Amino acid sequence: MSTQATGPIEEFKRAAWRNSEDMAAFTDRVGTPSPAFVEQMVEQLHRPPKGLSPAQVQAMHQAFLQLAPRQHDPDLMMKLAEALALPNDQLRRSVSRVLMRAKTKEVLTKLLSYLKHKDPRLREYAKRVLCEAGSLQTFNVLQNAIGTDDWFGRGEALDVLAHLGQHRSLRVFRKALSYATPEEVERIIVHLADERVYEEHAAVAVEVLLLIVRGSGPAQRKSAMIALGQVAGPDTASAVAELVWDEDPALAQEAIQVLGKLGGAAAISTLSRVASFGHPSARVAAAKGLALTQSEEAIFPLIKLLEHDDVLV
Repeated sequence: MSTQATGPIEEFKRAAWRNSEDMAAFTDRVGTPSPAFVEQMVEQLHRPPKGLSPAQVQAMHQAFLQLAPRQHDPDLMMKLAEALALPNDQLRRSVSRVLMRAKTKEVLTKLLSYLKHKDPRLREYAKRVLCEAGSLQTFNVLQNAIGTDDWFGRGEALDVLAHLGQHRSLRVFRKALSYATPEEVERIIVHLADERVYEEHAAVAVEVLLLIVRGSGPAQRKSAMIALGQVAGPDTASAVAELVWDEDPALAQEAIQVLGKLGGAAAISTLSRVASFGHPSARVAAAKGLALTQSEEAIFPLIKLLEHDDVLV
C-alpha cells in the first residue's frame, strides 16, 4: 500500500513513459491497484501537474484506463461515480468508461440523480453509463420518476428508457406526451421509429405517433408523419389511411406521401380511392404517392386518373 502511494503515483504524475512498452511495464509493476491508488490517479487526472504536455496527460488517462478496471471494490465505484461530477470533460470520459461495469444499486442511483442536473455534459455521460450498466430495475425506477417537474434531463432519461426497456418504453412514451416539451417529443419520435425499440410492437408505436400527429405542434406533427413511414408494421398503412381524408389538407397530403413510402396492398388501395374520389389537389398527391410505391399494381389507378380532366399528372 505504501509503495503504491509513493513510488508508482510519482511515476504516474510524471507520465514520462517513452512508449507503450514503458507504460505496460508500469501497469505490470502496479498490478491490481488499491482503491486509494485509484483515487489518487483520479485526483491527478482532475488537476494534472503543471508542465505536462497534452500527450503526457493523455498517457496518464491511458494508464488509468488500464489500471482502474482491475479494482472491483464497490466503495471505489461509488467514489468514481462521484468523480463523474467533477467539471473536467476528459476525466469524465475516462471515468465513465470504467463505470460501464457498475452494477450496484447505490452507484446506479447516483447516476440517475445526475440526469436531473443542470450540467448537460454531466447528464450526457450519466446517460452513456446507464445505457450500458443499467438494468430492468433501473428502467422501473426511472419510468416512475420521470414525470416529476424537477427534470433538467428528461430528454436523456427518455433515451435511457428506450435503450433499457425497448418495447416496454412505448407505454412510458405515451404517458410522457402529457408533460413532454416539444424537444422531448422529438426525442420520443426518434425512438418510436427505431425497430430496436418497438420490436414486434409496431402497432403500439404507430398508436403513439398518431397521438403526436393529432395533438402536437406543426414541427412535431411533420416529424411524426415521417416516422410513420419508417415503422415496419403490418397495420401501419391502415392506421395512416384514416388521415388521408382529414379536414386539414396539409395533414391529408402528408399522409398520402407516407402511404406512398410504405407501399403494399393496403396503401395502394387507399391511394387508389383518393385518386378516384378525392378533390383535384388530393388526386395529384395520390398520383405521386402511387408512383412512390414503385409497384405494378399502381399502374391501373394511375391510368384511371387520366380520365379526370381537372387533374394534370
